[in-house]
Amino acid sequence: MKDTSTPNHFDLYARTCADGSIQKENVDFTDSYSPVGSIDSIRILLNIAASAGLLISILDISNAFQNSIIFDASECVYLSLPPLYLDWFRQQWPDYDLPSLNVKDLVIQCLKSIQGTKDAGQRWYKLLAACLLALKMIRCSCDHGVFIWNLPTETCFLAIETDDILFISKTRTPFLQLKSELEKLFDLTVCEGSILKFLHLQIIQSPFGVSFDQTTHIKNTILHDYFKEILATSIPCQLYPFPIDASFERHLYKAPPLSGLDLVNVTKCFRFSFGHLVGGLMHITQVSRPNLSYSVMRYAGYMACPNLPIFEALHTTLCYLYHHPHLPIMYPSCTTKNTTWTMHTHWKTGFAESIMETTWPPLQMQTLPLAFVLAGPFLQTFMY
Repeated sequence: MKDTSTPNHFDLYARTCADGSIQKENVDFTDSYSPVGSIDSIRILLNIAASAGLLISILDISNAFQNSIIFDASECVYLSLPPLYLDWFRQQWPDYDLPSLNVKDLVIQCLKSIQGTKDAGQRWYKLLAACLLALKMIRCSCDHGVFIWNLPTETCFLAIETDDILFISKTRTPFLQLKSELEKLFDLTVCEGSILKFLHLQIIQSPFGVSFDQTTHIKNTILHDYFKEILATSIPCQLYPFPIDASFERHLYKAPPLSGLDLVNVTKCFRFSFGHLVGGLMHITQVSRPNLSYSVMRYAGYMACPNLPIFEALHTTLCYLYHHPHLPIMYPSCTTKNTTWTMHTHWKTGFAESIMETTWPPLQMQTLPLAFVLAGPFLQTFMY
């Protein structure tokens, strides 16, 4: 509820949300999956932007799930009248002849979807994808959150993350055209410039290339709550994210798993459950911190039955992360003349041929395999 600072209690803004927990599959909804661009796809697109010298821009659509217009009459949603709604309606339109003055006899038909329903994400994706396909964009066959837009003068790429859109183009003209088309249906905000915020990523583009990191997310989401009651001077600086002493491995092997009251006490001592902390590390490892992969792999083996040494090792990893929160991944730009790009009409074949026809400078070869390895299944779909 939003107060408008007026004495009239009717002048309030409220967001209507459905209780999705009472919905039943195949009765109140059918599909709930909403495709989004995978992090592998996003990393490949950032690599393309850096290599080809393309511009990166962000579009953020406001209140996406409330903007999903219902076109099918069979999918209409009706609401019972909220408290005081009938009084407000009669105050606004006193001459309107209502069929009944009993609140229980009246309903409201929704022209747009309601947040909270199980299929809200699917409805939103269908609407946004229809808008993009109407602009003659081509949807990626292996990642439905990625689109390619072939224009007479250039080729643009687009990745969808629910209501956030990552747009890559050679010039600003296609971006302004897309912005103009989407503004006809939605309220949106634009983010352009050298420093961009996209989901939990900070993207920096410069003549030297494109980098991205999760430094702000790591500090605010993982480290802040864990170390908020600990003095910064008392947090030891760790050189490695996981203990490398052989004696630790013997101690870890011999320690019994924690259970019952012992597990509760150790969890209180470390302030968070083992699974909660490891889950946060798994996320950043997959997105931007591959240097934590070995540590997360070891912790994953103790998710069901952690012991005291693995809790202590997890604390070591968090101390390492506290002193090394900023570790961006950089894709350098290709500025030499022996780099050529050929964009094709079909996304599945065109993307693969564009990569294979590029002559990479020797000093810049080191970053390309990283994207290929981390996005293996994505590229295999294109290559074979």
